[in-house]
Amino acid sequence: MSGSVPPESPAEHERLHLERTGGFAGMRVDRQVDLDALDPEDAAAWRALLGSPLLRDLPEEPPKPDRYVYRLTHERAGLDAVVAEQQLPDDVRDLLERTLRHR
Repeated sequence: MSGSVPPESPAEHERLHLERTGGFAGMRVDRQVDLDALDPEDAAAWRALLGSPLLRDLPEEPPKPDRYVYRLTHERAGLDAVVAEQQLPDDVRDLLERTLRHR
């Protein structure tokens, strides 16, 4: 068919967009990561987190001074969340930081 748009690949639906701003130096870090490219334990942790209500149910809260703000977007899970660092459980914050370091 002429003019038709090809369907997105399955990998497109497993792509996580993660952004961290703020902190003492005000640096911005932005990553798009395919969940399948992560360590299997981290990929499983992300899938569990994306399927849970945790990030969706956090109330809006301004960041504390010199703390980070994270924005997480995942199309398949219908997630577009902005959360202040102090709102996150330690294990979730650690997962975000490992993912931001992933290359």
